Amino acid sequence: MAVTILWLVYALSVWVFAPSTLIILFAHVGAIWLVRTLFYHNSLLVASFDFGLITFSVFVSIWTLMHTHSLLLTTWVFFLLQAVFSILPEQIQAQAAHASCAKDDEFERAYAVAEAAVRQLSNQH
Repeated sequence: MAVTILWLVYALSVWVFAPSTLIILFAHVGAIWLVRTLFYHNSLLVASFDFGLITFSVFVSIWTLMHTHSLLLTTWVFFLLQAVFSILPEQIQAQAAHASCAKDDEFERAYAVAEAAVRQLSNQH
């Protein structure tokens, strides 16, 4: 929720103060990279690799726009290349899986403790 609100404030301020549409687009692309970096990457190498991906996506999208003059195709190419983000760093997926397992283990432990407490309370009455 906080990211959405901050993004809306950021988008509004960029829209008000930016002198051109190109700067607005680059500002949003930069915001995409920043949010992904803050939420998914915990190493500078992976964040740099993601920055390279987003930069490559922008250049390929500009090339597509120059050759096809289609805004729809340009947008599709940009987001198609951004989909590579989900498979690029396997380190992210491994960390997410490890975090999920750790959370599941913590939940199982807490659940067992709660069940034991309920049994203890029911045996006292």
